[in-house]
Amino acid sequence: MTDLGALKELIKKKAEELESTLISVRRAIHQNPELAFEEHETAALLASRLEEAGIKAERGIGGTGVVGRIQPEKDGVKCVAIRGDMDALPIQEATGLEFASQNKGKMHACGHDANCAMALGAALILNSDEIKPHLNGNVRVLFQPAEESPPGGAIKMIEAGALDNPKVDAIIASHTYNDANLGEIVFKDGPMLASADNFDLKIIGKASHGAMPQQGKDAIVTAAEVILAYQRIISRQIAPTSPAVITIGTISGGDRSNVIPSEVKMRGTVRTLDMSVKDTIRKAMYETADGITKSAGLSFELDYQDGYPTLLNDPGVKKTVQEAIGELGTVKFIEMQSPIMGGEDFAYYTHRAAGLFMFIGVVSSRNPKCPMHHPQYTIDERVLPLGASVMAYAAAKILMG
Repeated sequence: MTDLGALKELIKKKAEELESTLISVRRAIHQNPELAFEEHETAALLASRLEEAGIKAERGIGGTGVVGRIQPEKDGVKCVAIRGDMDALPIQEATGLEFASQNKGKMHACGHDANCAMALGAALILNSDEIKPHLNGNVRVLFQPAEESPPGGAIKMIEAGALDNPKVDAIIASHTYNDANLGEIVFKDGPMLASADNFDLKIIGKASHGAMPQQGKDAIVTAAEVILAYQRIISRQIAPTSPAVITIGTISGGDRSNVIPSEVKMRGTVRTLDMSVKDTIRKAMYETADGITKSAGLSFELDYQDGYPTLLNDPGVKKTVQEAIGELGTVKFIEMQSPIMGGEDFAYYTHRAAGLFMFIGVVSSRNPKCPMHHPQYTIDERVLPLGASVMAYAAAKILMG
């Protein structure tokens, strides 16, 4: 077995050598953003880069996904996977970069271009002649479609066998982060990101003149009561120690000031860190809408859509990756103090294998802080070799653990 200290130095050196390559790949992806399950050119670029390095690339996995397998995979040894997500957002870019999006109304405003470049970099490092012979197991890289669009691409990749033959024992991913500085990596064990469900609710009443409400069934007043009651689900049916959110994001009903409409439609999201709490909320939402509408002589339709599950970081993998970061010395680990109620479909992998999802900071004097999903979001490209080296060394350390 190769000494991890020597392997660490080889990985750091190889990451430095690959920096210009990773920047080139990131910029090519950034310039040609593609939406969920439309990532044909992105997938082709990444697959070709794998194949040029001698890595077997399986295309069309779960739609537009790509699976790269480093060295002939065999049973009886550990297998670790690395994920990069490929899809862009329907946003018009306003960065002014010389390699800005050439596709109108589409942009990599969440850093998935960088996520892919870092995952590719880790794969190229681990497949290099200096490092591959010393790996004590199998490595797989997953380039996944549709992270931004529930039900997402992760579940499609899983259903297509991306974690099988041989079975993946551990999976890791890094994601650019606008709340940390360049060189900082943030994560925690246990629940790190929330489950993310959506719902559509329709309150069905009877239209009437605004001056004669007694002749109708007021869907707007009843909708208001339901909205307020939904907040009481959180405050009175869920323990204060169990974070949960019900948010109404859109509401529409009526088009004249003097007419009570026949129906009100609303859409929203539910976020929890505990899947049993999610089940409690879903049941309470039906019961609440049913009780309030019946008492007012109205009816309702609730379409509750299960989204991404809670993202669970494995404590053992977390410990190994944290140690890897400390040993590399090029980046700094920061313990996330509390989970974030945002969702990520990497969560699906963490319910099937020991997983670790990490945020990697991109804020610097070159790249001031900007919200993700913003038309001006971008990264400090020095993050690319850093992220690639962290995932490569962490993967090697997991295999040798």
